[in-house]
Amino acid sequence: MRKITFTGSRDVGEHICKLAGIKRVTMELGSNAPVIVMPDADLDKVAAAVASTGYANAGQVCISTQRVLASGKVYSDFLAALKPRVEGLKLGNQLDESVKIGPMIREKEAARVDDWIREAVTSGARVITGGTRQGAMYAPRARAGRRSSAPGSSRRRRRSARSRSRPPPPGPRSGDRRRP
Repeated sequence: MRKITFTGSRDVGEHICKLAGIKRVTMELGSNAPVIVMPDADLDKVAAAVASTGYANAGQVCISTQRVLASGKVYSDFLAALKPRVEGLKLGNQLDESVKIGPMIREKEAARVDDWIREAVTSGARVITGGTRQGAMYAPRARAGRRSSAPGSSRRRRRSARSRSRPPPPGPRSGDRRRP
């Protein structure tokens, strides 16, 4: 064997690299792909891009938009632009060309998404739109205001629910080891 390729989590990828020795290795590892919305952004274009890239394949794409950080100056306007885009994503059988969101890989994954959304709401997030579940079908949901200390905030969000939040204020963060 001359080369190893792997798509999956960072932890498993790291383990494979340690075992691979001097072989060539290609990794596509999990990420937490953010979109940052600056005050001068074209909010309609950003909302269209987030709806397209964040919910494709029921949100189960490695390179999908997984969170959005919007400047406080455009935060409310961005949510207002995003909401109708998410509501316009039709859920159903993807053999129908008008359908944009199909089922998640398994019903278990849709239930897990539902649990994570409930955790986020319990921790202070609010649902902007969507999020009903029938079996493995999970309607696109947008939420806002989730704090980074909420349960599951470090989990990779590969699903049809996207988080929108304001960036943290400048300055040292809790646990930041940098010295002033």
